[in-house]
Amino acid sequence: MKKQSLLTAFTLLLLVNCWSQEKTNPILFSEYYFGPAFGGSGGFSNGISLNYQTKENLFTLRYTNNIQLEGKFLFVFFPAFEVIEQTDEFALLYGRRKIYDNHSFSYSAGVGYVKHKEFTFMENDVRNYEVQDGVGLPFEMNIKWFNRDKERYRIYFLVPVGKPTSFSRSIGFKLYGNISKNAFIGIGINYGFGWHKNY
Repeated sequence: MKKQSLLTAFTLLLLVNCWSQEKTNPILFSEYYFGPAFGGSGGFSNGISLNYQTKENLFTLRYTNNIQLEGKFLFVFFPAFEVIEQTDEFALLYGRRKIYDNHSFSYSAGVGYVKHKEFTFMENDVRNYEVQDGVGLPFEMNIKWFNRDKERYRIYFLVPVGKPTSFSRSIGFKLYGNISKNAFIGIGINYGFGWHKNY
C-alpha cells in the first residue's frame, strides 16, 4: 500500500505541474542504466527511472536491481551462471538539475526501500534464501547529452521520420548508490527517452 500511495502521489504531482508549464513541453524523461556496483550488495547493476523537472527542481522515481553471479561448467565448453545474491531498491529522490545547451548535470538524494536476498542450496538441490530489508538513503549524480534543437526522430539513429520534435534520446553517465544495511555504489551508462529540456 505504501508503494502504491507514493506512486499515485508522484503521478499526480507530475500531471499538475505538466498542466501548469508555461513552455511548449514539460521536462519529463525515462532512463535505463547499467554498470558495475560495489559494496555490501554490489554486482552487475541495472535499473530504470522516471524523472520530472520544474524550474531546476528534479523529482525521480527509481528502481535498481543488483545481482551477483556464480559460474559453473555443466560441460567443458558450456558455462552456466546462478544468482547468489540479489538486491532490489525502490526509491524516491529530489534534487537539482542544471540544463546547458545540449547537456545537463544533476544531483539527487532521497529515501528508498532496499530488499537483499542471499541464496543458498539445501539438501536435494532445493534453493533457499535469506532476506534482509530496510530503509536506505539513495543518491545519484548524472551528466547527459541530448539534442540541442528540435530534430526529426531517427529510427535506428538513421531513418528520419515525422516533423522536428522535442522528444529525443539521451546518453550519459550516472554515479549512484544507497546508504543502508546493504550499501552499494555504482557507476554506469544511462540511456534515456523523453523531453530533456524546454524547446
